[in-house]
Amino acid sequence: MKTKIRIVLAAAAVLMAGCAKNTSYKITGHVEGLDGMLYVGNEWLEPDSVQVNDGNIRIDGNIEEPMMLQLVSPEHDWFQLIFVNPGDKIRIEGDVAEQTFQINGSKLNDLQKEFARKNDLLQQEYADAVSDEERDAVVDKFKAVVNDAIAENSDNVFGAYTLYASIEGMEPDEAEAKIAGFTPEMQQCIYLTEAAKIVQSIKRTAIGQPFTEIRLNDRNGKPILLSDQGKGYVLIDFWASWCGPCMAEVPFLKEAYDRFHSKGFEIYGISLDRDQKAWLNAIDKHGMNWIHVSLIGDENNPVTRDYNVQYIPSNFLISPEGKIVAKNLRGEELIEKLEELL
Repeated sequence: MKTKIRIVLAAAAVLMAGCAKNTSYKITGHVEGLDGMLYVGNEWLEPDSVQVNDGNIRIDGNIEEPMMLQLVSPEHDWFQLIFVNPGDKIRIEGDVAEQTFQINGSKLNDLQKEFARKNDLLQQEYADAVSDEERDAVVDKFKAVVNDAIAENSDNVFGAYTLYASIEGMEPDEAEAKIAGFTPEMQQCIYLTEAAKIVQSIKRTAIGQPFTEIRLNDRNGKPILLSDQGKGYVLIDFWASWCGPCMAEVPFLKEAYDRFHSKGFEIYGISLDRDQKAWLNAIDKHGMNWIHVSLIGDENNPVTRDYNVQYIPSNFLISPEGKIVAKNLRGEELIEKLEELL
């Protein structure tokens, strides 16, 4: 529940305008204690940077439709989400030390405050709950807030963004119905087109669905196909050497491999590392003696989209018949599942 609330809180900035033609926006203001480089962007825009002197900010940019922008100052370990509509002239005021931030000149950001306020209250209510029944009641309230936000804003980007940010917690049929409830214009906005792609990935990776082929290179640059990995059970394991939870799973993966490899079990490890040396050092140091491939040099490979990998570690257990039989098995769950199957 806490994780899901955080996800939608991050997405809670309420965008109220529809898609628009490419146009400019301007952000000016003063944030006390902020100076140096300020980076501006999001997952769809190339990051830009501006120089901030004595807290004075001026950002001139262009966006094709309403979007959330991230303002990031690595030097001060500071970031802020701000929602911008084409044509906006926004004034921001704040204080890094006090962690205060005020946005003026945009109804988009005014509206998000109320949505965020409701979620803050639910966060606290959940933290204060003393029983599972009370916590479940808060979860239901939270879902109602999200569903109302989507249903009441099917003609603007606030609803679209809220749906996009919360789609991982929905069943595919529910998500598709909500997308279909938006106006045709809004269905062309990036948040809903991306949400539709996520839904298709979720459906493709549901239990019982056939696996999607993977072709990635091993440490020697040799292409390795998932479909070539024998006729037994294969665990597709998404991981990285820098990921603490991933490395915590290694002892369980090693136990599973040692116990069941002779019975046809294989691991097809897919690294999301960008540093080849770190990737290979982790494999050798921890004795991970199964198949390893990576996205290094092949960053545009669709595998993470095909398998809807939103976090790591993530894994998928494939049957000899080529069907997904389990997902995201952690720790002893993997051992227990293999004992059941083998």
